[in-house]
Amino acid sequence: MANILTYIELDENEATPGSLRALNHGRDVATALGATLYAVLPCAATPSYDEEDIIAVLSRHGADKVILISHPQLVAPAFYATHGEALVAACRQFPPRLMLFAASAESQDLAPRLAMSVRGHYAPDARLELENGKFFVSRRVFRRRYRVREPLFPLDHPLVLTLRCCAEPQVVGDDEAEVVVVQAPIDAPPAVRLRRSVDVDPKANGSIAVGGGAGLKHDAFKLLERLASSLGGAPVASTSARNKGLTRAELPVGLDGAAVEAGLYLALGISGSERHLAALAPHTEVVAVNTDPEAPIFRAAQHGMVADADDIIRQLLQHLGGGGR
Repeated sequence: MANILTYIELDENEATPGSLRALNHGRDVATALGATLYAVLPCAATPSYDEEDIIAVLSRHGADKVILISHPQLVAPAFYATHGEALVAACRQFPPRLMLFAASAESQDLAPRLAMSVRGHYAPDARLELENGKFFVSRRVFRRRYRVREPLFPLDHPLVLTLRCCAEPQVVGDDEAEVVVVQAPIDAPPAVRLRRSVDVDPKANGSIAVGGGAGLKHDAFKLLERLASSLGGAPVASTSARNKGLTRAELPVGLDGAAVEAGLYLALGISGSERHLAALAPHTEVVAVNTDPEAPIFRAAQHGMVADADDIIRQLLQHLGGGGR
């Protein structure tokens, strides 16, 4: 029988909505193929067992079995350097035909490296489509200008997908999933160091980071800093904006810069490279403004506006009584 694995991403010890929706997709495929659907749950501590614990939640969203990998070092945020051995151990014990991730900052690091480790094929930002009883993988390439569509299982090697999950997760059953424990060879603390975080309180839902990209004019960054101050937030910038000399060197957000742990991220004139998006916390809500409707930032944003970010900054400042000049 084929195995389908879905990675469960955690946010404050709860499964993210994207992970639960990916589990829903896995349930659809597993039912069609007669496969077993596993939810892969790496966590720092063994979860409790009651009606609302994470095992019960994963069961209700479609999991046949939950692969539990518990180790004190498996704390958020998840990188391949910290969680890779756990995922590889799960794949070795339960070899997958298909491995699903929700598209997120974590999956951008985990999924492609896992695919290499299990000698699988990787397709990012994909959608699963059912037609005439057969599943297809659909994804856009070349800045999303073209759509590639191909059968889901023509390959001999495992297929690793990150899914764009826009709909709300659905409860699909009430059977209790079986829990299987996998021991991962996690021996030494990983050599991972987060350089710094933006100076906002990650626990405060109202915390705001205001980011500017290369799409802004030079003088707009001074207005952006005033806007951040008016909103009680922190100003940040993209690496490309820093490289163009538009802003101070200490502001950039990205894998080689700062991490955003704010409750709200206002992204102004930022295209949204993978390195930039990887620095956003899973719980951060993104509001994006960009003149390019195909900008990758819109795929990560909960709210978006196709507009001139310079104009939006001035309008917001005027609305807040801070002026727009």
